[in-house]
Amino acid sequence: MSSIVFDPGARSEFLASVEYYEEYQAGLGRRFREAVEMAVNSIGTAPFRYRVFRRCLIPKFPYAIILFH
Repeated sequence: MSSIVFDPGARSEFLASVEYYEEYQAGLGRRFREAVEMAVNSIGTAPFRYRVFRRCLIPKFPYAIILFH
């Protein structure tokens, strides 16, 4: 499994988005956080799966994780 490091700005944006979604609808922030965690786990177990696009889209949310190799 590869090591995953988040840019501090990206981490701040992620945490703010979790809060925003939770304020918008109870439980939505948790679902967003879980979706991101599943995507991060997928990247960690198979990082070259995303090599061509260098991004991993978050299902059901308008976000993507950008990969730097």
